[in-house]
Amino acid sequence: MRIADGTSCFFTITRIDTDTNGRGDVNAKVSAAGLGFTGANRSVWFDRLAINAFIADLRALDISREGSAILDSMSPGECTLTFSNYDLLGHLQLEVVIARAVFFFGETDHFQSRIRFQVNSDVVAFGNLVNELEAELSV
Repeated sequence: MRIADGTSCFFTITRIDTDTNGRGDVNAKVSAAGLGFTGANRSVWFDRLAINAFIADLRALDISREGSAILDSMSPGECTLTFSNYDLLGHLQLEVVIARAVFFFGETDHFQSRIRFQVNSDVVAFGNLVNELEAELSV
């Protein structure tokens, strides 16, 4: 699925697989771009319980327009999605952090892209966005 701000900023998440041991964890490909910055990781794992909590927090955010909803990858820092309100009118923004470990001469470096943009805060549109995210991340 793709979340965009109507200009050049976007985030995509595509479920690749689910674990085979029955936990329901999700492996996804993520990417984001905006204003000349890009970031991608072809394989990020998300915990099933964290996904469920994230979706519940998004639904609460949709109603209250206060607070935030955060989904962090199982490997800390690989991918973090944060939806939050950013003004008194209840407009929402999405901040995406994507990192990928790169190995140089036996050392590990992490390259990170951080992109923040506003998402449509229309009640129906945001509710649909939450439904699409839930469908993409469901087992």
